[in-house]
Amino acid sequence: NPGSLLEIYSAVYLLQPYFKKAHVLENITVLGIARGSDEAFQVVEKIISDVYTNTGGFGLKEYYKLG
Repeated sequence: NPGSLLEIYSAVYLLQPYFKKAHVLENITVLGIARGSDEAFQVVEKIISDVYTNTGGFGLKEYYKLG
């Protein structure tokens, strides 16, 4: 979703055949891995907090040099 800072997906979801296509893989970047939804939200919070602390903004793409 272009309007989202980050998205959370289950690893099982990413095992679907669709995600094995080269053009799809080119557009996916994994910034964190967690065990369960609670930990996933903690990882997202940490990523966003780190970016804001280091840049004063929420430009994740620029911070991680994506796209």
